[in-house]
Amino acid sequence: MSGKLQNYLIVNLALKEMSTDQLAEADVQHQDTSLERTYLGYFRTSLALAFLGVFIAQLFRLQHTEKPHPIFGFFVLGIPLSCICTGAAIFTNLLGAYRFWRQQNAMLRGKILCGGWEVYATLVTVLVTLALLFVLVMAVSIKKG
Repeated sequence: MSGKLQNYLIVNLALKEMSTDQLAEADVQHQDTSLERTYLGYFRTSLALAFLGVFIAQLFRLQHTEKPHPIFGFFVLGIPLSCICTGAAIFTNLLGAYRFWRQQNAMLRGKILCGGWEVYATLVTVLVTLALLFVLVMAVSIKKG
């Protein structure tokens, strides 16, 4: 390390004299936690989708009229919509695991991946799921009204 950088780190960050091996070890530990944070972000998104599926199943199946519409209504659509949300949650979780694996392989080669198709696939999955829910709920509401 250059003398100016080392002095800056010691004065401003209250670091004591660290060897190059210790600095490299701290950098590797930071990279490991960044991989975990990446996966946990995908996991959090999949949990939100799974909770949405459970919420829809409970709301649509428990809150129904005495004689629900047998073909197209909230009672009938509750289970398929919750299955779609659960499937999107599983897909998002698998996508996060794949992203973790890809990022780990890149780090072993000394590279970092920014963006990528996994991010866009997650975005499209969530948007398509929410758009489908919105369209079906509006269709049922319009049909009832």
